[in-house]
Amino acid sequence: MGRGGADVLAGVIVGYEIVARAFLGAPHMLPKFRASGVAGTVGAAATGARMYGLDVEKTMHALGAAACFAHGFGQGFLSGSTEVKLNVGMASRQGLSAAILAKLGATASPVAFEGDVGYFRAFSGTADNAEAATRDLGTHYLIQDTVYKECPICIFTQTPVALAKQIAPQIDASKIERIVLTSPDLTYTNPGFLNNKPYRTHLQAAISARFCTAAALLGKAVESYELYDQLEEPEVLALAEKIELVNRGPDQERLDLEVVQQGGATFRASGVEHDTLFPTKDKVLAKFRRLTGPLPIDTEKVIAVMMELEKVDDIRVLTDLLRTQK
Repeated sequence: MGRGGADVLAGVIVGYEIVARAFLGAPHMLPKFRASGVAGTVGAAATGARMYGLDVEKTMHALGAAACFAHGFGQGFLSGSTEVKLNVGMASRQGLSAAILAKLGATASPVAFEGDVGYFRAFSGTADNAEAATRDLGTHYLIQDTVYKECPICIFTQTPVALAKQIAPQIDASKIERIVLTSPDLTYTNPGFLNNKPYRTHLQAAISARFCTAAALLGKAVESYELYDQLEEPEVLALAEKIELVNRGPDQERLDLEVVQQGGATFRASGVEHDTLFPTKDKVLAKFRRLTGPLPIDTEKVIAVMMELEKVDDIRVLTDLLRTQK
């Protein structure tokens, strides 16, 4: 549509806002359903509605249709299959379809979310949190609370890895007797967090607290996607077997890692879940440079455009750069 950078930013921001608010209204969707698909579909519809310039009524219909199209559960994290990754793309597709259909005249219930058999009750079992979905709307943009993943692993294994990296320089991994990782209930019950060997696929390893924590304690390249294809590495598997996972219970955010070596020497690290994951400009740019370095694009030109995206008259200035060979 030839939209400018400011329009694209607005679309992205509203999409993040509605993803978060759909989840706030149905927080008990986890762990049974997958928030990326269930809330993501609604957020994608919000972005589509903004980019198509839909009015209030048609935007309502787009969001309501997306609520009906929302989908996704986490069994694939246990099996190590790829449908859970495809779910993210399908959520985007379904949300965009909802916006297009609303643009063409499709309608949805005005109480698609809070209704007696609506979205909140379907995915969360209750509409008691419906008010949270709109509380303080417009006073604080929730994209500012988005977490950042340094490693190509599950969001729930990021903090264990960060804590393990703190401890790793202090220990002799060959002398470790046991490891105890205590996590909050939402983390502990996330599908795949408890995965143990045999790890048959990349995904089973990348979401396993045991595999990821062991790799980090051993100083492995946990930021590398390829590490999680090394499913038979004896050193990682042996250390992973020494990890005991403990559920702290509900309403607790702290995560504790304890490493006990031969002779009783004990090393500990603690942190609030996700505290290590809030992005900074420097972290995001460093990761972008690391990931795009091998690609046939001019990374620095892309960054220069991105950092002043609101001034770009046509978003194709950016997409052309992403297609251009060096």
